Amino acid sequence: MLRLLCNTILREKATDCWILPVSVQYDRVIETDTYVDELLGKPKEKETLWQLMTGGGSKLQLKLGRIDVHFAEPWSLKQFLTEQYASREYDRVLFSLGYKVLNDINSVTVIMPGALVGTVILTLRGRGVGRRELIRRVEWLRDRIIAKGGRVAEFGNRTTAEVVDRLSPRNRYTYIRALGVLKDLIGEVKGLAEPTFFARDRFQLSFYRNQVIHLFVSEVIISVALYTKIKQGGGPTNQKIKYRDLWSQCEFLSQLLKTEFVFELARTLTDNVDKALAGLEKDRIILWNREEMIELTPEERECGRENYDFYCFLVLSPGISD
Repeated sequence: MLRLLCNTILREKATDCWILPVSVQYDRVIETDTYVDELLGKPKEKETLWQLMTGGGSKLQLKLGRIDVHFAEPWSLKQFLTEQYASREYDRVLFSLGYKVLNDINSVTVIMPGALVGTVILTLRGRGVGRRELIRRVEWLRDRIIAKGGRVAEFGNRTTAEVVDRLSPRNRYTYIRALGVLKDLIGEVKGLAEPTFFARDRFQLSFYRNQVIHLFVSEVIISVALYTKIKQGGGPTNQKIKYRDLWSQCEFLSQLLKTEFVFELARTLTDNVDKALAGLEKDRIILWNREEMIELTPEERECGRENYDFYCFLVLSPGISD
């Protein structure tokens, strides 16, 4: 579509075209089944108008819960091409155009409550998480998203506990339960004093996690790079990494994941790494002396690396590191 639009402008078949990036988020994600199929290697099925007319009725009648629609600032495609095409190859211009659209969509995307709960459950160690711990981690994640400049759906007059309860499978009479949000993806461990939940379907739950991960790409890459040292064990003195070695690991991971994530535009790798390191240092997750070594803080070790592990487990399964 973007190629067709660009060709139309370059051939002067139209004077201009305005790009308006739109983010649409809703409580219940209906694409999870096809998402799992694609992860397992099944080719993506092309959507057609005929499918919508003949089989789409049931989907159009689904109760998807709350829907949030947000618009980024529109911009001129002709101006973009004028600025980019003079010094770059056409395919590179198209590549940059696609990533600019994605970046603009990400900038106005609202993280829904279901994505908060699903992400926390998917990134915790162990077989389950108690209700109180789940609430605490959801609040931590919400605060981190806001600190990063992201947007979180308003809870209205509800507390975090009420939001978590409505998204959990425990109460069959809540309105979220009736809509089926997360009910098949999160299970409850029976017979315990406190409600304890676990990831029942990790594949489909990862779709909700993917609504969050774009906000923490640099933190994820740094955490995974540092993990190459932490995995070796040997105590804190053996789990430090030199800045230049961390940077090299981040460069490798950035190249490996460049088609998976949208990195901050108009910033160098060093800018992104240093900015993320400063944020992790402010949150008391790492120590960074600016000259040589980077390591986890004593506070992070005392709490069982829960915050550091969160960033690692956004891309790694907890089972890999246990």
